[in-house]
Amino acid sequence: MQAAIFSNIEIAGRSRTPQGTGGMVGFRQVSPAYFSTLEAKIVQGRGFDDDDLVPGQNVVVLSDALARRLFSNGDALGKSMRYDLNGPWRTVVGVASDVRNNGLEKTSDPEFYIPWKDDPQEYFGHAFVILRTPVNPNTIAKWVRSEVASIDPTQPVILEAMARRVSKLADRPRFNAVLLTLFALTGMCLAAVGLFGVVGYLVAQRTHEIGVRMALGATPHNILWLVLSGVARWTLAGALAGVVGSWFAARLLQAPLFEVSVHDPWLLSLPIVLLVAIAFLAGLIPATRAMRVDPMAALRHE
Repeated sequence: MQAAIFSNIEIAGRSRTPQGTGGMVGFRQVSPAYFSTLEAKIVQGRGFDDDDLVPGQNVVVLSDALARRLFSNGDALGKSMRYDLNGPWRTVVGVASDVRNNGLEKTSDPEFYIPWKDDPQEYFGHAFVILRTPVNPNTIAKWVRSEVASIDPTQPVILEAMARRVSKLADRPRFNAVLLTLFALTGMCLAAVGLFGVVGYLVAQRTHEIGVRMALGATPHNILWLVLSGVARWTLAGALAGVVGSWFAARLLQAPLFEVSVHDPWLLSLPIVLLVAIAFLAGLIPATRAMRVDPMAALRHE
């Protein structure tokens, strides 16, 4: 696999525009097994096969992001393009899913792939080899070094496990995620303590009212329902306002998330359920205590 970057792509049947593709586009020369090795999904058409390595076969696979940029109506298959004024026209045979080559925090850059043929003029001086094997990576590393040394002992070889490479890309996002989680938990704890105190205080302030109601014949269950229904109304109103606010503010957190939707219903419902449960508990404890108070004592409460 080799990579390069281009900023202008020409589409057959369209006039060449000065702004080109509207930004930089990645370019990779890959072998036919590239997509299956990385488990990159082909969303339209096909990947490369051995027939595409024959001289004269000029095909190309676009990433999903590039296909949407060049062909907004989704008809990329069968179209012709070229990235060099003097280069051959290449037929689009497939569209591959986007790959985050620039890290987990950044969006996938548009790119295209062409078959890696045995043509020294197309080499850029370095290449990447991806091996997928059930064998111990250390064993494979020794074998790779020996094979390269048998061809050219002066050729430098840098080996790295894919898990380690991905882990390094995730180090910064993981640290940010842990930091944001600690802040979120701290905020939730403060909200829970404040909610518990406010609800408990409001219920305690109604002790005199509770005494009056019990003196007039209200049962303990009536008092419990009175208190909890009031707590539920205000708590649900606050929860609804919080959901609306978080729905619009969630866009600010889209970048550090990876394969997680900012509008995930489970993520939105978990803190709401927790705070509602805390509010219920905050109202239940003083309400239960007030239910057991003698009505005459409650009437004398200030």
